[in-house]
Amino acid sequence: MRVTQAQTLSTDTKALLSIAGALRLPAYFHWRNGSDPCSDRWTGIECRTDATDTPRIIVLDIHDVDLTNQDVPWRPIGQLTALEEISMWNCGLTGVIDADALCRLKSLQVLALRQNKLHGTVPECLAMLPLGWLWLGWSSTPEGEPRPAAQHAAAALTAALPTL
Repeated sequence: MRVTQAQTLSTDTKALLSIAGALRLPAYFHWRNGSDPCSDRWTGIECRTDATDTPRIIVLDIHDVDLTNQDVPWRPIGQLTALEEISMWNCGLTGVIDADALCRLKSLQVLALRQNKLHGTVPECLAMLPLGWLWLGWSSTPEGEPRPAAQHAAAALTAALPTL
């Protein structure tokens, strides 16, 4: 008797394939069309079944990967609505922080984006999410100086988060 696992929610799989295409992930990630992120255990992905026993993506962990000067693909990230963790630190990613995408992630508990070249403001909605760990350490200018506005925004957001 062969036991098979249900397929990952198709919108989650499509979102991951969009992320892989946008970031041009290294081949060792093995994120390929025709395979299943949960049952095939894609690198950097963790899953959990929802109330209908459908596997959902709960962790997106792409850290310490050289993705220098590639923009964060916020739109497909925002489609991973069961996400509890985004770990995309030390990648050299660029772009503007997309509040709409982050605010859709109502289960987000960990947001680790430090050591990238992101800019923009910290979305106010993050204070309403169940974040237990926030690791921003935003960008620095080409000269290596910290960006004060981002530091102040991160400090204000950290102060607004409930203590766990």
